[in-house]
Amino acid sequence: MKTDTLFEKQYRKYGPEVQNFIARYVGNYSVAEDIMHEVFIKAYQAYQEKHIDNPRAYLFAAARNHSLNHLRQQSNHRRHSTVEFDELIHAHERPSEDTRIEARNELQLVIKAIRTLPPRAQKAFILNRVYRFSYKEVGEKMGISPRTVENHVAKGLLACTKFMVDYTSHDDQATGDNVTSLAEHRSRLRS
Repeated sequence: MKTDTLFEKQYRKYGPEVQNFIARYVGNYSVAEDIMHEVFIKAYQAYQEKHIDNPRAYLFAAARNHSLNHLRQQSNHRRHSTVEFDELIHAHERPSEDTRIEARNELQLVIKAIRTLPPRAQKAFILNRVYRFSYKEVGEKMGISPRTVENHVAKGLLACTKFMVDYTSHDDQATGDNVTSLAEHRSRLRS
């Protein structure tokens, strides 16, 4: 079975269950959705490299690890949130030109990946991942079921992930580092 087809089946089959599992750890369903997408992106990359005997166990182990990492990061962020006055002054500086160029290049790759999708899948993906509408809200706007929206988003994530993996493998960079959310790219470019 093709990895892409296997990935889509895994996403549809285990996605909601993995998201609920993560939500129990992090206490926020929206954050859990983002972490769940990260887990599936990493799983897709792992499927490219090796055969995974028990995908469900792999996904839940990855979900637990990502959830714990998220909680650690939150804890570290809270500990370091008391900053010195000098750090506060520099906190509002614009990102470096290199950072802005890198973000713009990555965004262009993501846009190219999205353009490979059928028009309705593009619209569903952009409404959900860029404008942060829920599956239900996107479904209402487009006149389709939330499940269909979820399938469109899964295809969009797959397209973006494949595009970024192909791009980063050509540049000999670590594959997962450049796959970030569209909203994150937009905020980096606006800074």
